[in-house]
This record gives sequence, structure tokens and C-alpha cells, in this order.
Amino acid sequence: MELIDYLLFAAAILLSIPVGVVCAECLASLLPRRSGPGKGDLSAPRAALVVLIPAHDEESCIAATIEGVRAQLRPSDRILVVADNCTDQTAAVAIAAGAQAVSRNDPSHRGKGFALACGIEYLKTHKPPRMVLMLDADCTPQKGTIDALAAYVNFTGLPAQGIYLLDQPAGNPCSRSAVSSMAFMVRNGVRARGADRLGLPCVLTGSGMAFPWDALQAVNFQGDNLVEDMQLGLDLLLAGWSAQLCDDALILGRLPRDKSVARAQRTRWEHGHLLTALSQAPRLVRAGLKKKKLRLIGLALDICVPPLSLLVILIAVTLAASMAGGSWVAVKVLITAIASLFVCLTIGCAPFGRALSPAISLVSLPLYILWKAPIYLGFILKRQKEWVRTSRTAASIEAPQTQKNSSENVPTTV
Repeated sequence: MELIDYLLFAAAILLSIPVGVVCAECLASLLPRRSGPGKGDLSAPRAALVVLIPAHDEESCIAATIEGVRAQLRPSDRILVVADNCTDQTAAVAIAAGAQAVSRNDPSHRGKGFALACGIEYLKTHKPPRMVLMLDADCTPQKGTIDALAAYVNFTGLPAQGIYLLDQPAGNPCSRSAVSSMAFMVRNGVRARGADRLGLPCVLTGSGMAFPWDALQAVNFQGDNLVEDMQLGLDLLLAGWSAQLCDDALILGRLPRDKSVARAQRTRWEHGHLLTALSQAPRLVRAGLKKKKLRLIGLALDICVPPLSLLVILIAVTLAASMAGGSWVAVKVLITAIASLFVCLTIGCAPFGRALSPAISLVSLPLYILWKAPIYLGFILKRQKEWVRTSRTAASIEAPQTQKNSSENVPTTV
């Protein structure tokens, strides 16, 4: 074999590692869960909790979110909305909908992490709860989700993450959103469930997260990481609070309808994921070797898996180079890898009622890759470093009409 053959073979083997991780998680997702609270625990007495909702200019959807949450609360539970650097009536609408609200104005420190830190500081002096549940302002917890998360935290004494999925935009679903929705389901549903069955800690995904109050005192929220939830989960893990998956809890959001908004959202997520993986994987490996905990090294492998579209791009480029150079050993490795990936994704998606998603997505994949290519090119040439909120539109989220009352930007309760 010539040098180029060795290099292509090495690249094929390297790409097979993340493929192997995904395949292992997809197959493991079919296994029964290891342990968890029983059905009786869902309705058992529990301490009061607070649902903390960070919100930036969310007056179009915050009332609907609060209404969905209130339907699942017990009399002693509360909802706290942090209206973060808002230019609209988010705080007033939240109060009118039955929540408590605190306004934060600090344009030089923007982002979800700062909003969460503000909420935690507020709770320290306003009846600190035993448990805090975090939910994005545009998400809907499905029936039984809040009780399921609370029961899981009570059962394990550890943070819990529900399964957070994104539906396609209402009214005009397209091939791009279909592939994006499937990729989100694979990451937050199939792979998260598989990692849990393999004994790995859960990667926090941003909405539908529940924490014991003591765990929140062990980490620092004051940061501008583009994927602050992922960083929070890793910080908690290394502080001794390993997040667990609660797959009885389901949280639904919706993909943006506008293409430019969707690209901005994806850029933030994927640049943040890649940057966090590059910086945190070595940290996890060092901790795993020092503490002799293979699960930390396993989690490092999990977060190092690139977005599936990027992984497919890398495999396709390497396959084309191998075929052009006549490196048939590398070609065989890559074809085996992509075939295994497709089969395992199909098997893993089946329990979510979407067994055909990989096949449908395969047809749309070339256009989706063209749409996402600038995102990956931007990671090399001009990485996104600042947190940017995803735009909402009234047309994409139905919210009850609420009177817009003017209010002072100070902590307010009702």
C-alpha cells in the first residue's frame, strides 16, 4: 500500500469510530431501562417545585407555555419567568397568565445562562424550593411530564432530563425541516435513550430539565457558552451530580418556519456543540482516567460524535477520494460504516413511530447538506461566539390573547 492508501484507510477507521458510537446507542435504545420510579411515585406527595422559564421577547408564546405548565402543577408549585433583556411585554404577559416574573436588564451579558443565574439568585431569597424544573419559553410539556421529572429526581436524588423533541413547522413542512426534525429526534431521543441503557450520564438538551436545589448550588451559570445546557450537564457531572434520562417525560418544541432563522438556530447549536466537544472531551477523558471511571470516557466519545449531516459529509468526501485513488480497503470500510449507520438509525427510530424517517431523510439529504454546508464552513472561517436568540413569530405559535399591561422592570409576583 502507498502512503495515500494508508492515510485514506486511517481516515476511514477514524470516521468509523463515531459511526460505531451512534450504532451502539441506537441498538442499546431498544433495551429496557435500568431503573426508575414506579407509576405510584408519579402521584405520590412531594415537595414544592419551581418551573423556571428564561424568556427574551417571548410575549407571543409565553402565555400558552404557562397555561400548559399550570395544568400539571400542584397547589404548592410555582412558575418563575425571567424576562431577560426584553423589549416587549413578556413580564406583564407572564404575570397576567399566573406566573411570577423577574426582569433582568444587562445588554452586555446576554444569553440563557445569565437568565438562569438570575432566576436562581432570585429564588435564593424567595422561598428556595427543593427542586427546580427548567423549560424553554416556546416548549410544551406533554401530559404527565412534570410529575415524571419530579418523581425521577426524588427517586435518584440526581438531575433529570426529559426527551426534548422538535416538530416540523405548522402549515408548511418541507424536506429540510423533516431531516432536521429527524436528526433532533436521533440526538435527543434515540441516542439519549441508548446512552442511558449503556450506563452513560445524560447530556442536558436545554428544555425539560429538573434539578435538586443543592445541585444548582454546585455550578456557575454565569457563562456565554452557545450550548449552555450541554456545558451545565458536564459541569454538574464533574461536580458529582450526574444527570439521568427520564424517558417518561416528553417536551415538544417547534422548528422555525423561516429558513434564515432556522440557519441561525442551527449555527448556534452546531458551532456550540463542536466548540464544547473540542474543549470538554479532553477534560472528561482526564477525569475518567484519574478517577478510573469508564463512563466519563464513554461520555467523551458520545459528545465527540459530530452532527449526523457533517458526519455524512466527511464520509462522502473520504469515500470519493478513496474511490478516485483506488483505495478499495478504505472504500469497503466506509461503505460498511454508512450501511450500518442507516440500518441502526432505522431500527432506533422505530419505537418513536418514525421507522421510515431515515429512508425519507436519505432522499432529502443532499439538499439538506447543501443547506448546512455554509454552517460548517463558517465554523472554520468565522465561528459564532455570541449567543443569539431564535426569532419567534405569532404565526408559528398560537397563544391566548392577553392584555398588555405596562409594568416597571422590577421583580414582580402575583
